[in-house]
Amino acid sequence: MTLTHPPKLESAVYPGGGPRVRMLVTLLTAGIGLCLIAFGVIGMRSAREIVLTQDKKGMSSFADGTVPMETRIRLTKYMAIIVVLLGIAAVVYATGRIR
Repeated sequence: MTLTHPPKLESAVYPGGGPRVRMLVTLLTAGIGLCLIAFGVIGMRSAREIVLTQDKKGMSSFADGTVPMETRIRLTKYMAIIVVLLGIAAVVYATGRIR
């Protein structure tokens, strides 16, 4: 009877990466997630100012009134909520709750 060594286990997420690579990827993912959460919260709180600044500087293609101001503000807030959710997903992924 011949004994063989067990197969080397590699991570499916980080193939060939050691613990330092995994730690670096985890920290970067968590940092990016926290930044997305911060930007999203700021976007939700300042959506009105963002839309007004776009109108003032002529940066909006809807400044001519085809889309009402309140709709544009609401859509800006919805986009900020999506950014926050993406940030939460990144942080949860970094903590290892989902893979």
